Amino acid sequence: MAKVQVEFFFPLSRAVKKESTGRVSLALEIKESDTVRSLMARLVRRYRGLRNVFDMEKQEPLLMVLIAFNNSIITSNEVLDTGLKDGDYIGLLPEYVGG
Repeated sequence: MAKVQVEFFFPLSRAVKKESTGRVSLALEIKESDTVRSLMARLVRRYRGLRNVFDMEKQEPLLMVLIAFNNSIITSNEVLDTGLKDGDYIGLLPEYVGG
């Protein structure tokens, strides 16, 4: 079965591993029909600590998280509907603030 790599950066990594002080990486199996959006919804259902980064009703990320897809930051909700394939990378990063 196809898998994607999902990496959670601190402090989002604590939703997956409470004692995390850095990054947590998971290899997750995907279905042929999975998209970035459906994977995000699945992650929020599995890791309740992520519910403050993805709006389950609107099926889109909230402002406090950046989603990287194959090493590019997603800047448009249309990219969320991109189909996933074996070896894809998803990174969840806290929004950067400051100057």
